[in-house]
Amino acid sequence: MDRFAALADPTRRSIVEMLGERPLSAGEVGAAFSASAPAISQHLKVLREAGQVTGFTHVQARPTERMLWINLFAVSPDCLRSGHGSRMMAACDQQAADLGLDRLGLCCREDNTAGQAFFRSLGFAPQGIEPGGEAGRRFIVLSRPVTAARTSRAVATFRQDPVWLRKALGLVCRVWLHWR
Repeated sequence: MDRFAALADPTRRSIVEMLGERPLSAGEVGAAFSASAPAISQHLKVLREAGQVTGFTHVQARPTERMLWINLFAVSPDCLRSGHGSRMMAACDQQAADLGLDRLGLCCREDNTAGQAFFRSLGFAPQGIEPGGEAGRRFIVLSRPVTAARTSRAVATFRQDPVWLRKALGLVCRVWLHWR
């Protein structure tokens, strides 16, 4: 489906307008519509296949480590070296700062030298190597301090507010979608 056909549907146009304002999780997109989760998922799939999605991240707060762990970081191949990855990482950095977390962490395949170079250019440093789930693959663990300024004064650390821990753990499986 081409881009114009993908945007012919009013729900998909609304989704793109919403995401033009700020990155949203798939759940946040779905909450704005009366459609079922599978229907929203199908709309997002159509937009992704039409080339509207530039990338996505999947993050998980690790409050006891004071870290936002990036489980998955993917940029569309046609958007590489265009600033999309840097903006996506800045959104992760801001999320971590707003949660009062001190570090960002991730794993990168040992044979992904381009990915390693990108993450190092953003200040990530190797912390070690761990075996991967795939046969014979190894992953380099990278981390860096959070650099964004905290914008939310309402968030407390888990030591000050036990409710905060539940809020932070709610980030598990949160997928941020970034749009052209």
